[in-house]
Amino acid sequence: MWASAAALIAFVVLSTANVGGRPMRIRESLFAGAAAGLFAFYFLLKLRIHRLVDEVQDGGTRLVVRKGRREETVDFSRIAGCWASAGGGFHRITVRLREPGRFGGEFDFLPPAQLWGNAAAVRRMAEALAARRGEGPARKDR
Repeated sequence: MWASAAALIAFVVLSTANVGGRPMRIRESLFAGAAAGLFAFYFLLKLRIHRLVDEVQDGGTRLVVRKGRREETVDFSRIAGCWASAGGGFHRITVRLREPGRFGGEFDFLPPAQLWGNAAAVRRMAEALAARRGEGPARKDR
């Protein structure tokens, strides 16, 4: 993912280096690259892609969370909150832990594919996870 962002920035810088047959000054090229980099950085932060885990499995009394080769088992008693949120055109479920674990104090995961686009079903799934830890209704969308 980071390589594709770097490739986009390099493309912007190189494409602005020779516009209209005249070479552009280095300052203008660097400005274009910095603008593209800030735009990509803002988008990545806004979408919170860096907090998405690859897989969450329900293990009965715990969740098994995987991201890459790393895995963590999260007991429901460690969960402080759970809610559904939307951003960037897709819905996700956010789990906040009482104490930070291997993936930090909070992680997001995408619901099963059959629930994509169904905000009410995603919210019900988050409420069901929250209820299993003894919490009341899940927090509303942010």
